[in-house]
Amino acid sequence: AEERDARKAKVMEKKEQCQKEILLAAIKERNIKLVLEPSNEEEELAHGLAEISLDGFHSDNATGAKVHLDADGNLNWPVLFLYPEHEQTDFIAAFHENSRFIDHLMLMFAELPPWDLERKYLPSNLELYFEDEERAEMYELNPEHTLLQVLQHERSRLRSATLKKKKKRKS
Repeated sequence: AEERDARKAKVMEKKEQCQKEILLAAIKERNIKLVLEPSNEEEELAHGLAEISLDGFHSDNATGAKVHLDADGNLNWPVLFLYPEHEQTDFIAAFHENSRFIDHLMLMFAELPPWDLERKYLPSNLELYFEDEERAEMYELNPEHTLLQVLQHERSRLRSATLKKKKKRKS
């Protein structure tokens, strides 16, 4: 029984490793830039929803969301939206790589969020940013772009398969 269990575990481990390699190949095939060495900041954020480990491509949260290929071979990513002004977040467990940000914003803000008492958070008023860590700058992205377009942007880098996005309202 122990030998059988050990063989099963080894087969499962090999299958999981194969799936990881297929996933990593799909990411590289799309010219998405990965930075594999973890930073101190990432280690501090390791318990956050946006953090995804390359070792297993899973987030360390209760949702169990992870980067995955769907039946059509398209990548789906967990995406965290941050609203720093109100210390709020939204989490999309499977953001399809060909989905546009504006489409998600239209759904997420179809109704006024209870924390937006001033009625500022309308899809047409929102600005989306990702962090360019090399230049220590925030880079504005076009809400009409797809997730894949943003992931392929020359200034976009995924650390441990994580793209940090922040969203704030226009001034």
